[in-house]
Amino acid sequence: MKEKKIVSHASKWIILTLFTILILLSIVIIFFRHSYVLTNEEVIEKIKDIPIYKSKIEYIIKNSKNEYSENVRLLYYKKLGLRIEFEEGRVKVYKNGYISIEEKENKYEVDEGIDEVYPLASINNILSNEILTIEEGEEEWGDKSYLKVIVKLPFENQHMDYAFIYLDKENQVPVMTQIYDVKDEERIRITYRSFEKLKELDKNLF
Repeated sequence: MKEKKIVSHASKWIILTLFTILILLSIVIIFFRHSYVLTNEEVIEKIKDIPIYKSKIEYIIKNSKNEYSENVRLLYYKKLGLRIEFEEGRVKVYKNGYISIEEKENKYEVDEGIDEVYPLASINNILSNEILTIEEGEEEWGDKSYLKVIVKLPFENQHMDYAFIYLDKENQVPVMTQIYDVKDEERIRITYRSFEKLKELDKNLF
């Protein structure tokens, strides 16, 4: 009889110990999960601070009468600048306040202020503007969790007043940017295709 009581008592202690361990494990898992899940603001900062990357870009530019599209390859190196390669062979390198332009056999330099459109594809550049709101959702991209960041653009240009920037939250890469005018009409759409974070790029390209 005494032996049965001892066994029963021991079983209760084992069950209680296992239950306590499960509770502690759950607390640890929840703690680490919250510790490693980045906030929306941290995701935005990580994307903004990507030091080296390349991407295929599609620009769709609209006006009151029509629209046209243009495909380019974009290369970015934080320490060196931004390079955009156009399909017809023209190349623009944005660096130190100037744009170096190569087309056919000509090469010349102009002030970067004359081109406000193409550098908008630089995610580091556009996310550096004043952020108005941050929204989170999934419907627009299916099962993919994304952030919609609305920024105020710094231009004195009524056709480029603010932007919607869509970011892939899980992979921490840009998906698309839409530029709107003062009348809330979409004027430019920038779509990122095959966005790739890199460890290195040929410095001579810049």
